[in-house]
Amino acid sequence: MYMAGIWSNDLPQALVWHPRGKVQRRVTPCRAPSWSWAALESRITYSIPASDYVLPFYRAPLAKTAASVRGFSYELSTLNEYGDLKAASLKLQGPVVPAIITRNRSASFRTCTDCAWILRQNDLMLGFHPDVPSEFSSNLADAPIHCITVLLGQDAESDFKALVLREDSDGKGTYERIGMMEGNPLNYYESLPYTRSQQNMSREDWVSKLHSTFESWFENAESREILII
Repeated sequence: MYMAGIWSNDLPQALVWHPRGKVQRRVTPCRAPSWSWAALESRITYSIPASDYVLPFYRAPLAKTAASVRGFSYELSTLNEYGDLKAASLKLQGPVVPAIITRNRSASFRTCTDCAWILRQNDLMLGFHPDVPSEFSSNLADAPIHCITVLLGQDAESDFKALVLREDSDGKGTYERIGMMEGNPLNYYESLPYTRSQQNMSREDWVSKLHSTFESWFENAESREILII
């Protein structure tokens, strides 16, 4: 079944996309749910654990699925089954971690739009890919969000892909996607040279510290169902 640019057989792997390059805006009027790349006016890329790239590249046999699809529904805007959707929802069950969004005050990220906001859970802080950075403003500071892990690499705590969700304002307990986060010590090591040099840590010590951070992150996960629109 085809829904807003995604085949149902490719779920949940097909959810681990994020924008590539400059993101202009969400498509208006809305033509797809927040969990579909078709909701954005942007190029996108799929993010699969490094050892798992195959064709099509979001079917990764070595990636372990952390979330399962419990149901979905959609309503077409026209009779075209490959066309725009009037409404759609996707129910996932998987490990969910609560966190809050906060501004990244690090001087090394002042010119990095994709790094302007981070996720904080107690003393843990991790970066993520916002779907539309221009939507983020000061009124999102300290806003509660939830992260549901979709895929795990061969080493669960060292390579995971999760959707960043915030509760929708409809009051019905539904959520909308606002970004995607990746947990990979090597990626973080390469992307945080300023922080690493400040702490005078070796590559090995830095990666070891990140392993501990990701393990602590998963300790706070709770398996639950979430309805995403």
